[in-house]
Amino acid sequence: TQEIFDSAQAYEPDSSDIFVVTYPKCGTTWMLNILYLIEHGGNMIGSDDNLNYHYPFLELVGGDKVQEFKAPRVIKTHLDDRMIKHKEGVKYIFVARNPKDCVVSFFHHTLDFHNFYKYKGGKFDDYFKIFMQGKVDWGDYFVMVPRWYEKSLKEKNVHFVLYEDMKIDPKSEIEKLANFLGPKWSDSIKREGVLENVIKNSSFNSMKSNHLNQIIKLQQKTKTSSFRLQCITIAPKDLKFMRKGAAGDWRNTLSEEQSQEIDEKMKKVGK
Repeated sequence: TQEIFDSAQAYEPDSSDIFVVTYPKCGTTWMLNILYLIEHGGNMIGSDDNLNYHYPFLELVGGDKVQEFKAPRVIKTHLDDRMIKHKEGVKYIFVARNPKDCVVSFFHHTLDFHNFYKYKGGKFDDYFKIFMQGKVDWGDYFVMVPRWYEKSLKEKNVHFVLYEDMKIDPKSEIEKLANFLGPKWSDSIKREGVLENVIKNSSFNSMKSNHLNQIIKLQQKTKTSSFRLQCITIAPKDLKFMRKGAAGDWRNTLSEEQSQEIDEKMKKVGK
């Protein structure tokens, strides 16, 4: 609702808050899982549990609800940097992904959530056009991502992470992430076996298997409508919220012309 969205924008961060910021389908759940694993000694979240119990989604639940979570908080958001308040001490993790993989993943996400998007049977070519125009949920990829990248170059409290780098060298990226977040986090991964378990339990196959078990169990419980939405318990039963998690899978979907269109767009925003 507009009231919840306004509440999200009005949220006053605590100086100990950590924001996980992404454009949709760019590694949000992956990053939240990594943070959970670091916090819990490499142990995976239980199938009866859910990341949303621990890490609120700012614009879905609103700032008032986020305040109910005990500080220090980890907060998920897809909001542009101009839509959230900034405060000294707050840390922002921004995860970016190749826009070619992003648009493919977002397309399948839109098909899967046909109860909300009314796009069942929609064509990729049509979706690609509105994505390139920035007329999809959470706006324009080619505005949001460059803005956060620029902030990361100027502000020490913004950590910019590439999805593809996490796929190639998770150990190095997790170490850099923990060092950015501070001693509590960096000390955790130094304990025997923790870093190895964080890497293992944040692999796509591990997360996908665990996430599906969570959805099945949550669908068997009665929740309030807003919480059911947040935990995806009213999603279609054939939902594939975590589809492939691959880097470079866009080659199976994008035409050469579409690939070139994104390349040209990236050149323009990179100037």
